[in-house]
Amino acid sequence: TLVRNRVCERILRKKSILELVEIFVYHADLKFVSPLLDFLIAYENEIRRDDAMTKEEQDAAVKLGRRIGTAVGNSSDGKRGDLFALRKSRKKIDFLEQINRLQFKLGGELVIPPDVYEGRLTDKNFDEFKQFCMIAALNSFNAATSKDKKNKEG
Repeated sequence: TLVRNRVCERILRKKSILELVEIFVYHADLKFVSPLLDFLIAYENEIRRDDAMTKEEQDAAVKLGRRIGTAVGNSSDGKRGDLFALRKSRKKIDFLEQINRLQFKLGGELVIPPDVYEGRLTDKNFDEFKQFCMIAALNSFNAATSKDKKNKEG
């Protein structure tokens, strides 16, 4: 309830809710965050400020997150802890090193989109980029693991 109130307050003031939503989806143990991700993408585009990410940078972050989440969820070696390790990175260098580690761990299952290395991820937009990426990664991870559970049950 407290998080909901903070989110609603920021929406009414036309402030970014990205940070609150990222914290919420990782602590609430939600299984389906796709509607929340879709709302977040639309809302953040609507209130875009001059210092915020561009639409292309946002799309690159979401694409990277979806690929990471799907690869980790579909891999026999992948665990939700891999997403938490990536989420804990505080600097751009650490984030890229964690992605590199995941590439080695998952092999050919994880292909990083070229947008990431072509300048869409910068020091200036790192925090927002990582937050969009991690929400999309969790959504894709949950979708991939729920399909595996259904296949095992069926």
